[in-house]
Amino acid sequence: MISSSVGMAVPSEHAHYGYLSEHHAFGETEGKSGDYAEDLRYRI
Repeated sequence: MISSSVGMAVPSEHAHYGYLSEHHAFGETEGKSGDYAEDLRYRI
């Protein structure tokens, strides 16, 4: 099983930056891969 996911955050105030992240893996479930892509925001 392979998976890929994209995480994106759009700020409510246009003066701030958002983020876009991607994650790809082998052997992860769809939910785990998606959660990881969303959690990448904490690693910035």
